Amino acid sequence: MYAAPLLAVVRPDYLVFDTIIIMTPELTTLIAGLGGSLIGFMASIITVWISKHYEFKKLRETLVIDASIKNWEGAKEAWSKHGGALMPLDSFIAHQSRIIPILLSKSITQEKVEEAMKESRKLRQILEEVSKT
Repeated sequence: MYAAPLLAVVRPDYLVFDTIIIMTPELTTLIAGLGGSLIGFMASIITVWISKHYEFKKLRETLVIDASIKNWEGAKEAWSKHGGALMPLDSFIAHQSRIIPILLSKSITQEKVEEAMKESRKLRQILEEVSKT
C-alpha cells in the first residue's frame, strides 16, 4: 500500500497536508477476497438458520402427533374401563396441535389458552359434521 501526500489549500494563508491511499492490485485483491468471504459466510449462516428453523418445526409437529396418538390411546383405555364417549383421533390430534404450541410458548396467558380452546371446539364441531356426511 502506498500513501501519497496530498496538498490541499483551505485558505490562502494556511496549508493542510493530507494523505490519500492509492489502490494497488494487491490491495484490491485483498479487499475483494475479504468481501467475497464475508458475503459467502453470511449466506451460509442464513441458509443454516432457515434450514434448522423449518427442521425444528417439522420435528415439533411430528412429536405433537406422536404424543397425541399415545395420549389418545391412554384415554381410550381409561374410557373403555369407565365408559363414556371418546373424541375421535383426528379431532384429538387437531386439538393437541393447537394447544401444545401455546403451552410451550414463553408468553402463555389465559386469554391465549381460552382462544385456542374455542378454536379447537369449532374445529371439532366441523370435523364431526364432516364425518357424519
